[in-house]
Amino acid sequence: MPERPSGNPGTPSADTPVAELVQRATDQITRLVRDELTMARAEMTAKGKRAGIGAGLLGGGAMLGIFAGATAVATIVLTLAAIMPDAVATEPARRPPARPSPP
Repeated sequence: MPERPSGNPGTPSADTPVAELVQRATDQITRLVRDELTMARAEMTAKGKRAGIGAGLLGGGAMLGIFAGATAVATIVLTLAAIMPDAVATEPARRPPARPSPP
């Protein structure tokens, strides 16, 4: 194997063989792709955590809204029951059907 010139070992020189240059390029591309995939995985994990927290907060808010609506309906019913007289709140008594008169 030929001796490398002094300096940065990753820097190609005029007398570096083509096979070595291709090997370096292959190694660098492989490392670049792996690093990009690692960074993408880390980004997606962070985004997934944020989305999960947001979905949880949205679900909690929806449940709180449902309970608030139910409480409002119960409050209205109890308020009306307290201020309405029983005669207005209940159905009037039904009269028995009229008897047909004899012919």
